[in-house]
Amino acid sequence: MKHNLRYLSVLCLLCVLCVSCSHIDENEQLIYVKPADVTRAVLIEDFTGQNCLNCPNATLTIGDLQAAYGHDVVVAVGIYSGEFGYMRGDRNRPYPLTTQMGDEYYVHWGLDHQPVGLVNRHGASEYQEWGALVREQLQQKSSLQLEALADYDSVNRQVAIKVSAMGTDGNTNGKLQVWLTEDNITDGQRMPDGVWNKEYVHNHVFRDAVNAAWG
Repeated sequence: MKHNLRYLSVLCLLCVLCVSCSHIDENEQLIYVKPADVTRAVLIEDFTGQNCLNCPNATLTIGDLQAAYGHDVVVAVGIYSGEFGYMRGDRNRPYPLTTQMGDEYYVHWGLDHQPVGLVNRHGASEYQEWGALVREQLQQKSSLQLEALADYDSVNRQVAIKVSAMGTDGNTNGKLQVWLTEDNITDGQRMPDGVWNKEYVHNHVFRDAVNAAWG
């Protein structure tokens, strides 16, 4: 199993202005220049499960969107939860991809099936709708600029995370959620044809929240 620590960041466009030395009337020296638009990222919260037949199709949809727009533009988090989040074994013990926090999110958003997702938290949607919803969200202006840096100490197995946030329109109000995700987990998955694939590779799997469930 390969463990990769990933961090999420929203990129910004940098604009550098150069002016020559010339005489400008004192009343005209300060001229308002509209800030450059912040490059927008879209978050897909993919509520998925190992015993969910259509969940691999939702994963393929995410892969297509990331191939089209980039992994830094379409950010996906696989939240294993709900009734089909895992297979139950002889001792009624869940597989390790599910989390109590994932179940908490599943219940909070009033979800009742899988796969289902939230695109920038604009209501629950089916994976067949994600393409259109992502395009719609990318056309909107971002009201927040984020930068996240993660410094991982492999000896002590500790990570220090620094997040900078700045509102771009003066009306930003909300909480910051910082999540830990993991890639390249080889574990079982029920496929669309019903076959149990023991070598399925799970990516962008939600593991835990760094700063509590709701930020």
